[in-house]
Amino acid sequence: MDDTEEIKKRIDIVELINGYVPLKKAGVNYKALCPFHKEDTPSFMVSPEKQIWHCFGCSEGGDIFTFVQKMEGLDFPDALKMLADKAGVKLKRIDAKLGRQKTKLSDINEDAASLYHQVLLKTGAGSKAHKYLKNRRISDQTIRDFQIGYAPDKWEFTINALTSKKNYKPEDIERAGLIIKSIKRSKSPHYDRFRGRIMFPIRNIAGTVVGFSGRILNPDADTAKYINTPDTPIYNKSQIIFGLDRARQTIREKNFVVIVEGQMDVVSAHQAGFTFVVATSGTALTSGHIETLKKYTENIAFAFDTDSAGTNAAKRAIEVANEASVNAKLVILPRGEDPDSIIRKDHKKFIAAIKSAKNAMEFYLISAFEDKKNLSIEDKREITKELLPQIRHLADPVIRGEYIQKLAQKLSTDEKYLSEALEKLPEKRQYQSQKKDIQSKPTKESLEERVIAEILAYPETSQKFIKKISISDFADENGQKIYKEIKKLYNKTKNFTFEKIKNKLPETLQKRIDLLLLRVGEELSDLTKKELYQEIGLSISRLKQTKSNSIKHDFEEKIRKAEVAGDKEKVKKLIKEFQTKIIQAN
Repeated sequence: MDDTEEIKKRIDIVELINGYVPLKKAGVNYKALCPFHKEDTPSFMVSPEKQIWHCFGCSEGGDIFTFVQKMEGLDFPDALKMLADKAGVKLKRIDAKLGRQKTKLSDINEDAASLYHQVLLKTGAGSKAHKYLKNRRISDQTIRDFQIGYAPDKWEFTINALTSKKNYKPEDIERAGLIIKSIKRSKSPHYDRFRGRIMFPIRNIAGTVVGFSGRILNPDADTAKYINTPDTPIYNKSQIIFGLDRARQTIREKNFVVIVEGQMDVVSAHQAGFTFVVATSGTALTSGHIETLKKYTENIAFAFDTDSAGTNAAKRAIEVANEASVNAKLVILPRGEDPDSIIRKDHKKFIAAIKSAKNAMEFYLISAFEDKKNLSIEDKREITKELLPQIRHLADPVIRGEYIQKLAQKLSTDEKYLSEALEKLPEKRQYQSQKKDIQSKPTKESLEERVIAEILAYPETSQKFIKKISISDFADENGQKIYKEIKKLYNKTKNFTFEKIKNKLPETLQKRIDLLLLRVGEELSDLTKKELYQEIGLSISRLKQTKSNSIKHDFEEKIRKAEVAGDKEKVKKLIKEFQTKIIQAN
């Protein structure tokens, strides 16, 4: 048994998918609203017997691996790793199957994370960084949990360690983002990207290290406080979210996420039990980050620093959130504080700040009037210019009116002047979702396939109809093939199931019938036994009527040609033959 089969054996698809979307029993199967497109009526079906899922609205489907890939936005190697960890399966090296380059880059980053972690905990070079983290009240357990490390202040520490001890090639280490090709230095063609920095491994949703964020111990005006891995074949900073691999379950359970600015904020928050906190790495919030988070929740709060840079970042984040149509709020922290500092001083204040998070408009009001006590005419003009477009974007006219009233009070002016100015603004921007709505266009099976599926889905009910159907009722070769096997089993044991005939059919036909059985399960699951009899009987009647119509059409054409030829004997013969065929068909 290979790795994928072993994982499938250990993970129940119903339990797995139910962790993402609530499933309801539907006969022998389960159904839910599809997580991959908007719909009002459930068309997403899961078969515990076959360990497959399929949506009859958007036609997506597959097994546990394809579900996790689509739900988490992973490629197959990462989905395999995530499910292997969940199942407790130790993966064999299968680089050729998974894609050699990505696997190699992941291995390089994993080994680098382990290397930096050991330097931090077990060497003199890392003792200063270790002491710094201790002073920030980061425990050794948290350091281990996040695998925080230290890159020594040396130009070739990483490249030497990874080439000599792990036999990686410099060009692959460069491709992983850990070293830089040298232009000026003559001693070596490469040098380390991270030097003298505390290293925070950045993991994808599967928990694989795909990059790093390095924090300098003693920042100065000439040195960047943080540097990050650039985009690589396995790391896209516009989509990867720091801490999401650890936070996603809590986020899903609480239906809520807090986004902060830095790795230390996330580490402090998780250590204090706030495991719904995440951060971006090396870039401002993007639509890609929001789309990733929307898989877990549409309730997002931003807890950014209270300086001017943090305020501006919050405003940009709100715009991105508005475009993605999520419910965004702002956590207002005390002046001069960030999430890390407030958690270290009094984590209860952080809880209180989250509970009293403001909606975007409240935040704009607070930030616009901050530090402005005696408003000048120019101040009022600037504030009006900033806030009226935001009020204009509010969809609810009642809410718009409330904020016009609030703004008028703060500006000590009449509401009518603000309303007039609001009317003169250009039409508000209509935000377009990056994802097009999927039109529900289920693939319709043929009547012959429908009959086959109903018989196989409910064999105990269908047995009374078996004698009424003949192989000749099926015009399609595949239908004839399947029904022949059903009839053979029925005549032999009066007991037939799809599993008993499956291995006698081509693989493509097996998959098609699997999907048909799911569809039938979706549509007929709520019927009583009597209603099932009626439904299956009606399908068989339609099948036979279709055959009769085909015979009739065929003989009408033959009789017409005989009449045109004046062959009366042939006409009589054809009519008699037609009557016999019709009787046999029914």
